[in-house]
Amino acid sequence: MSPPSPDTVCALLTGSGRGAIATVAVQGPQAAEVVASRFLPLARRPWLGEPVGRVSVGHWGSREGEELVVCRRACDLVEIHGHGGALASATIINSLVAAGCRSISAVEWLARQPLVPIERAATLALSRAPTRRAAGILLDQQQGALSQALRQIVALIGARQTTAAAQQIAVLLAFQQLGLHLVEPFRVVLAGPPNAGKSSLLNALVGHQRAIVSPTPGTTRDAVTSLTAIDGWPVELVDTAGLRTSDDTLEQAGMSLSQSNLDTADLRVLVFDRSRPWTSDDAVLATAWPDAVVVMNKSDLPADPQPRLRGIDVSARTGAELDTLIATLAARLVLAPPAVGAAVPFTAEQFAAIGAVATALERDDFQQAVTVIEQLLADS
Repeated sequence: MSPPSPDTVCALLTGSGRGAIATVAVQGPQAAEVVASRFLPLARRPWLGEPVGRVSVGHWGSREGEELVVCRRACDLVEIHGHGGALASATIINSLVAAGCRSISAVEWLARQPLVPIERAATLALSRAPTRRAAGILLDQQQGALSQALRQIVALIGARQTTAAAQQIAVLLAFQQLGLHLVEPFRVVLAGPPNAGKSSLLNALVGHQRAIVSPTPGTTRDAVTSLTAIDGWPVELVDTAGLRTSDDTLEQAGMSLSQSNLDTADLRVLVFDRSRPWTSDDAVLATAWPDAVVVMNKSDLPADPQPRLRGIDVSARTGAELDTLIATLAARLVLAPPAVGAAVPFTAEQFAAIGAVATALERDDFQQAVTVIEQLLADS
């Protein structure tokens, strides 16, 4: 086989790290020839003669090599689907490079595809989606949900149905909190007095021992984070240092970090010990964050009789009412989950542009509104 053209490239399209499936794309004038030189189909007939769209199962490199699936998606495009994981995909990429392909990143590969910017961005975001639910929403956008909604808005503006156009824009903008967290997780910060059980609660929510648990107040000095999913939404839980009045320099530094994490949180969870008296420090913290989810932990112990702020009674130790807490967190993070196939913007640039469209409509500047949408849809 002659050396492939410099325009024959290969790229790992799936996200980094371990996964069930890794997808490698080979694209260019000699993509099929390169793959045929390494792929041995189980059917034991020449793969190069297979028609576009047919899926073939075989081995890579030798009859004892990794079993994978190959599909020629177009005359110049072949997809290889194998076991996930860095080593398995790197082996395929390295053998393609040895055959003369040029390895490029997923971003570079997407730039070569005939996609509008929205669908290109959705494809890239899809490879980084940390949960199946987030991936499903991004897949809808990759398949044109957002582009179609924007074209409908352009049609409504052209027909001077501006009220209907403004309503559709408002629906898109209402997804801002969700859309910006389909790839980057929501930050949910657990805060409260020392020894209220924040670390135990984080471990219970995550489902494994992530944070250090100790009966000594003030044990957590640095923020401890853990990635998880709540009702399918990607979430980073942050366990912070206990908040109380203290003259200890190290403890004050930890509390300062806690305050900083509270300031930047998407959702705050204030955790108190139900078995201990309600203090002035507790009242100050609750007053400072009136929109927080309030948790009264250690419901497995006798409750202190003094009056206190009402919250969700849970036990991190026994798991009592954790389902109620999780449902509350999910409802606070995503007020109205989108329907299947709904248009959902998913980048800050998209929300900024759609906001600019809304502003233009308010000024009756219909041409500017259409121009902004066309820029979002235009091929780059």
